[in-house]
Amino acid sequence: AFLIVPLMMMFWVSSVSADEQSTTLQYHCLGSAFGLIDVDIVMDVEVTSTLPERVAPGEEFSIENSYTTITMEVTELLRAATNPLEGNVSQFNLEFVNATETGTGASSVSVAEGGLTFGPIPIGEDQESVTFRVPETDGRNVNLTAGEEGVIEIVAGEIVTSVKALGLLDVDVTCNPVEGED
Repeated sequence: AFLIVPLMMMFWVSSVSADEQSTTLQYHCLGSAFGLIDVDIVMDVEVTSTLPERVAPGEEFSIENSYTTITMEVTELLRAATNPLEGNVSQFNLEFVNATETGTGASSVSVAEGGLTFGPIPIGEDQESVTFRVPETDGRNVNLTAGEEGVIEIVAGEIVTSVKALGLLDVDVTCNPVEGED
């Protein structure tokens, strides 16, 4: 059976059928641009992917059509500095326990390889939160090879994004999962 645990997705190594699964993680984001704009926000990141329910030891399988839906509070700074909201995700790390990337044997991968743009997303005057999807269309696939018998863990890691501010500055923002979520 497929288990969803905060900060990680787990499934047993052992037949194949695929199901779309989602889990929501809270991220804390920090960034700045030349000391003019400081970012300190918490956002919810819902990760959705199609994953096999079970795989055999050593079997190749895929995380398919993976995307995120991000929701964050609209602050006055966000509304004033980044309206409309647009940017580029240059890194979204996934780490694997008891599995490796099929082509490289790596135990981690960035699913934002090559960059994932979002926006422009207008923020309304009375809007309290903003929600958007990355990538905006389709999803990302990751080919993996299962390890030994047991549980495979897929752990969401660091996200690095560049957000347009005031129409001319790029604000580099680094986001990490909030520790201790239940």
